[in-house]
Amino acid sequence: MVSCDELLSAAGDCGWYQRRLVGLFVLPVCFYIPVAYLTVLMQLSLPDHWCHVPGRPENVSLQQWWNSTLPRDSFPDGTTVHSKCRMFRPSEESSWDTVSDDYDEGGSVVTQLYIESEQNITDCLYGWEFDRSDFSETAPAAFLWVCDQFGQLTAIYSMHTVGNLLGSVVFGALSDRLGRRLLVFVVSALMPVFNIVAVLVRNPMGFTVMRVLSSLCYPVIYQLVFTLGMEFTGVSWRTSYAVGVSIAFTLGMCAIPLVAYLVKDWVYLGIATSLPALLIIPCLWVVDESPRWLVAQGRLSAASDVLSRVATANGLPPEPVTRLLRDADGPKAAPAHSPGLLALVRAAGPRLVKKAAAITVCWVTNVIMYYGLMLSFSDMSGSLFVNFFLLSAVELPSNLLALYVCGRFGRRPTQLVFFVLSAAAMFGIIPLKFVPGSGDAVTFLLMLGKFCTSLTFVVLYMQTAELYPTCVRSLGTGASSLVGIGAGAVSPYILQLAARHPTYPYAVFGAFGILGALSVSLLPETRGRPLPETMEDAEAY
Repeated sequence: MVSCDELLSAAGDCGWYQRRLVGLFVLPVCFYIPVAYLTVLMQLSLPDHWCHVPGRPENVSLQQWWNSTLPRDSFPDGTTVHSKCRMFRPSEESSWDTVSDDYDEGGSVVTQLYIESEQNITDCLYGWEFDRSDFSETAPAAFLWVCDQFGQLTAIYSMHTVGNLLGSVVFGALSDRLGRRLLVFVVSALMPVFNIVAVLVRNPMGFTVMRVLSSLCYPVIYQLVFTLGMEFTGVSWRTSYAVGVSIAFTLGMCAIPLVAYLVKDWVYLGIATSLPALLIIPCLWVVDESPRWLVAQGRLSAASDVLSRVATANGLPPEPVTRLLRDADGPKAAPAHSPGLLALVRAAGPRLVKKAAAITVCWVTNVIMYYGLMLSFSDMSGSLFVNFFLLSAVELPSNLLALYVCGRFGRRPTQLVFFVLSAAAMFGIIPLKFVPGSGDAVTFLLMLGKFCTSLTFVVLYMQTAELYPTCVRSLGTGASSLVGIGAGAVSPYILQLAARHPTYPYAVFGAFGILGALSVSLLPETRGRPLPETMEDAEAY
C-alpha cells in the first residue's frame, strides 16, 4: 500500500513545480474570481433615490424642494430623513411665493402644487430620481427596482445563491468523475458568455436569467482551482497554501471598487470584468491533472506521468515515483468511478456522517454571515467605494492571522473563538441602533464581524478538504458548500428585516455565530494529519 502523500513527497511536495503552479495559475485565477463574481454587488447597488416631483423652480434648491414635497421617515435613534418612496399629494395651491410656469421635461404648464400634510401623503406619482455621483447607472436604477419593487432586487440576490448551489452540485460531481482540470476550463469558458449577455439584453427577465446561469460557475471554480492546487501540495504547506489563496481572493475583492470607480456604468463594468476569464482557457495545455485524482480513479500510468514531470521540475529523479507506483499492491485508492451523492451517504460510516453534518452547519452559518455582512456595505455611512474596500481589505489581516493561529492552535479552537467573536460583534450593534451618532461604532463592529467570518472561512475551506477523502473530496466539499450556499439565499431577506426594525438582522446574524461555534466543537482536529485517501481513512479520524 502506498499513499498519495508518499508519492508526492517522492516527487517533491513544495518545489519549483508547486511554486510555478500556484504563482502563475492558482493565485492569478483566485485573484480574478472575485472580480468577476462580486462585481454584481456593485452592479446591483441601489443608489440614493427619491420621488421625482415636477415643477421645481430654478431659484429653489433641491433640499428646499424636498422639504416642501417629501415627508420625513423616522429611525429608532430619533433621526429623520426625507422619504425615498413617498411624497405629498398634488394640490391647486402653492406653498411657494414664486413658481415657474415651465416644466422642462414635459413642456407642460405646472398647475399641480404640493400640500405639506401627513394626511396628504402618497406613493411616488411621477417616478424617481437617482443620485448619480457614484455611478452613471446601475441595474436597480435602470429597471426601477425601488420601493414596492425592491423585492425584485432581493430576489435577484437570492436566485444568485440558488445558482451557486446548483453549480456546486453539478460541477462538483462532474469534477470527481471527469477531473478538476477539465471542469476548470469548461467553467472558465461559460463565465464570460453568461456575464456579458446578462448586461447586453437590457431587460429585467433576461438579466435575471443570465445572472442565474452565470452564478452556476461560482463558487465552484474557486473550489476547483483551490482543490487542484492543494492536491499538489504537501501536508506541511497546506495552511500556507490556503492562506495564500485567500489573500489573492481578498486582493481581488479590494480591486473591485477601483474598477467600478473608473468604469461607473454597470453595463461596461460587467463586460470589463468578464473578458479576462478567456485568458484562463489557454492554460488547459500547460496545467496538469491532479495526481491524487488520477490515483483515486486507478489511472496509475497517467499519475506516473504527472508525478514524473513534478519530480523533474523539482530537480528530483522520477524513478522513485514510478517505482513506488509499479511496486505498490494497489495504491490506497477509490474505485475507478467516484460514487454519487447518494452512494456517498450510504457508504459513509457514522463518524464521517457526524463530521459531514457538523462541517455543513459551519458552511451554513459562515455563508449566511459572510454574505449578509458583504451586502451591508451599501448601508454604511460614507463612500460606497471606500466601504466596499474596507469590508474587503479587512480580510487581509484575518487571512494572515489565520496562518498563525491555525498553525499554532489548530483548526477547531480557531473556528470556535472567532465564531463567538463574530456573534459578539453582531449583538454589540443592537444597542447602538438606539444611540444617535453611533454610525462609526456600527461600522467598526461590522468590520470586526467581517474580519471574524473571513478568518473562519479560510479555516473552513481547509477543514472541509482535510475531512473528506480524495475519492469524494470535490463531491463532499460541493455537498457541504451547496447547503451553505442554499442557506445563503436567506441573507438578503435577513437584511430586509431592517424594514421592521433595524436591530433584527444583527440579532439573527449573532444567533448564527453561536450556532457555528456549537457545530465546530463537534469536529476533530485535522492539523498536521495526512489527507484521507479512502472512505476508511476518513472514518478512522
